[in-house]
Formats: sequence, structure tokens, C-alpha cells
Amino acid sequence: MNFCLKMIFLKNIRSQLVVLIIIAIFIWCYKFDNIVPLATKQVWLAYSDSHSHFSNILPSSPEEPSSVTMNGSTGFAAEEAETIDLTKMTQLPQKCDCKMKMRRSHSHTVQQLDLALPLFNLSTKEYLIKRHPNLPVDFLHKVNKEGSCSLLPSLFSIQWVNIHWQEVRVNTSTMLLYSAFYDPNPGGKPCVRLLGVTRSTKPPAGWCHLWFNTQQPPVVTRITNTDYLDYQTRNSDRQMPFLFTCPLPPKVAHLQPAAVSLVHQPCQPATTLLQVVGAKERETSAFLNGQKPFDPVRAVKGWVPAVCGPALYYYHEDFSKRMVEWLEILRAEGIGKVFLYVTDVHPNLEKVLKYYEDDGFLHLTGYSYPPPYINEPSLRRTPKKKGKPIGYRLKWKFFSNDLVSKAEEAQKLPGYLWALRHTILSADTLRDFPGRFKSLYDMDTVRGVFSHSAILCTTGKCSLQETHKVSPTVAYLGHFSGTCGHKCDLVNSTKEELFLLKYKTPVTKAVTNVLTKLKLI
Repeated sequence: MNFCLKMIFLKNIRSQLVVLIIIAIFIWCYKFDNIVPLATKQVWLAYSDSHSHFSNILPSSPEEPSSVTMNGSTGFAAEEAETIDLTKMTQLPQKCDCKMKMRRSHSHTVQQLDLALPLFNLSTKEYLIKRHPNLPVDFLHKVNKEGSCSLLPSLFSIQWVNIHWQEVRVNTSTMLLYSAFYDPNPGGKPCVRLLGVTRSTKPPAGWCHLWFNTQQPPVVTRITNTDYLDYQTRNSDRQMPFLFTCPLPPKVAHLQPAAVSLVHQPCQPATTLLQVVGAKERETSAFLNGQKPFDPVRAVKGWVPAVCGPALYYYHEDFSKRMVEWLEILRAEGIGKVFLYVTDVHPNLEKVLKYYEDDGFLHLTGYSYPPPYINEPSLRRTPKKKGKPIGYRLKWKFFSNDLVSKAEEAQKLPGYLWALRHTILSADTLRDFPGRFKSLYDMDTVRGVFSHSAILCTTGKCSLQETHKVSPTVAYLGHFSGTCGHKCDLVNSTKEELFLLKYKTPVTKAVTNVLTKLKLI
């Protein structure tokens, strides 16, 4: 009896398991069909089965790219591009199905975004737009008022890292995204490019959700180019910068998306959302006198030069007076605008930056370093077209801190005018290598740069050899740093360069006015 009961009980368990497995498979297929369109499911299954190659399910569309290229550059040595063959890939869906959703927290979020911040005389939304330019705040504000597609992340479902970075996992690679910009790409296809970092030496090609409307499904496009943006050799021991390119499909090529998400699979809910900055045409501020030339391609004299600098981290050092002088010298030389990234800076320097930002001459973008790099300001420094040059190399000339001008007109200037009073430099000719020059670029030719030269051109990889050396007799870069020491006590070891003194009247007046207003003198 006991034996028979045990056998019957065992048979029931086996039967139950079989039934449960059948039900589970049925439910899984049903849910999958309701979430992902048939074409998308076929792409997903084909990709999952082959991992590195796509199965021949349906013929590819002539409108879709035939390959995904991984462009890389390790400094000045070329690196072979990795190509994923998509010629056998199924036709991709341009849109995914999604359900409209309206969370209970939406109304509260709208109230918080509309909340006034008396300290800044701004609403929370206005403050975020000003201080967090890579977040589509207006877009998210509309989401919380009207509801949105279920694939679109909310303000609180975005995976934030170190304030400014957003995390996404593609295959086994973790990527941290910082910003995205629209590239009209004259002569090619318009696209959106995403800037991010990863430890993966060959990051996989994910998918982009291009958002044109909060209540409509995104336009889906696959990343077609992954460009390496560093002069150092790829190494998984550190975060490496990459530029990911998402082309706009032909049906929306005439439009500009408001935001973009990077996802692992075509129609999965996103955990990233970056504002797409940029425009189809240059702003009028890019032209002299704010007027667009008749032929902006040929009328090079019509451009206004701009200066772009790395992140400021002068937290314990009060660099405010020298910053004011530097900015006013740039203004006097005809620079139209200065673009700087800022982390944590000295309170006096913060005053100066805010002043010039309000003035319109300076554009600031908040920045934090991605993990594992430390964001403690005290320790931050412990962890950088054919037939025409891609840029122009300007050699450095060092104006040492211990060499004060002997010229009478310089000695009469106020002590806070550092550069105008340091007009003596070493007579030594410095050898030309990457650490001792900076470059000017044609932004129609160059797409990615590091501190000294170009890494990525619009035509692909570019190298130092493609930049043109500028003779110091034509132009050079003054570097006001370091000391010369005893070697400059020798006869004919130094020389005086009074070029900047031609700007002494407007610069002295402007610097004195700003420092007085900010009560720094």
C-alpha cells in the first residue's frame, strides 16, 4: 500500500511539472508577443542565438546600413576597425509599440519642478535647465503633466551615477553616458552622437531610442559607429571615452529629436535619457556682428572664434583675478565666446564665472568625474578634410612666474593684472612634442579632440601629422606658468614680449570694473 501510494504521488508530481512547463512557455510567448512587435522579436531572437552574427531571417532593407563599424584610435597609431556584418540582418522596426502611462507621482513631480528657488530667483525647472544641460528637463516636465510612452524613463527611473552620468548595460558592458548632440553631418546622413565612457575595450553596439514626442513610441535605430576618443592605448583598467553614432532613419531624417536613450534591446524600457543638443544650422552668435555671411562655407572671415577648455578644479586655489584678466584678454582679441566645464571651484572663482555667464561671454557646463575617479576636490588632481589641415599647432612660450616685466608701461599696471605684467620669457626654443603645444581646429573637419590635438575627424581617424605647424613668428600660445630659475640670470637667456600691452587700456578698465563689482579688490 505504501509502495503504491508513493508511485501514484510520484506520477502526479511528474504530471504537474509537465503541465507547469507548458503553461510557463505559453505565458512567456504570450507576454513577449504583446510587448515586442513580431519583427523586433525576430531580430532579438536572431541576435540572442548567434551573439556575434545575425541569422538570415528576412532580407535587409536598402535604407538600413549594411555594417556597424567600430572605429578606434590609439594616439597617433592607426587601429583596425571592427565590423559587425549586418547584410543578413532583418529589417529593423522604426518604432516600438508602447502603452501610455500616468504615474501617481507625476503631479507631485510637476509641483516640485515648478517650485520657486528664491536663492537663485529661478524655478527648480529653470535651475536644472541651467545647471544640468544634458538632462531634457522640459521634455520630462511635459511627461509628468501629460503622461508618456511606457518605454520612456521617468526622472526617477534614470540610472544616475555621480550627478551627471547615466548608466546602461549593453550585453556584459557597463556604459556611462554624459551627453548627446545632433549632427546634421553635411554630405552624409544626419545622426545623433552620444558621448560616454566604459571599461570595455570593444563596447558592443546597442540601440538608440530617438524621442520626438513624449506620447509616441521612439524611433529605433542601431548604433553604427563606435569611435575611440583617446590618444592612449585601450586598457580595461580605466574608463575609456567613446563616441556612439545613431543615424536618423530616412523617414525622420528631416527632423531633430529632443532626447535619446541607449538600450540593450530594441524595444526594452530605457534607463537613460539625454537631451539632444545642437541644431541644423549655426547660431547667429557664431558669425561676426551676429550676421550670417552670404556664403558661410567660403566666408571664413565671417566666423567668430570660440575657446573651449577642460574642467576647472581650482578649489583651494583662488584663481579669480587671473581668470578675469584671461577672459578680458580673450574678449579684446576678438573671441566671441568661451566654453568651460566646471566641477568644484573656489568661492571667488565661482563669483567670477557667474558674472561672465550672466554677461553672456562664458558658457558653463557642470561636470563630475565618472567612477571610480574621486570627486573629492582636495584629491581630484591625483588620478587628459583632405587637402587641408585638420588644425593648426601653436607652440607654447613660457612666461615664467619669477620673470616680471621691466618695461615701464607694464610696471605701472595694477598687481592683479598678472599676464600683462609678466612679459619676459625664456629665450630657449622648446622642442615640438604633444605636451608643449595646443591646437586650433576647424569644427567642420574635427569631431573629437584631447587637450593638445585631434583624435577623431569627420572622415574617420586623424593624427598629429595632419595638423599644420604654425611658426611662432606668426602666432604662438603664451603659457603663464612655472619658474625659470638661475638659468634666466645668464646673459641673453631671456627676451621681452610686449604684444599683450596693446590691450592694456580696455583690459585694465574691464578687469578693474569686474573685480570692484565682485568686491575682490
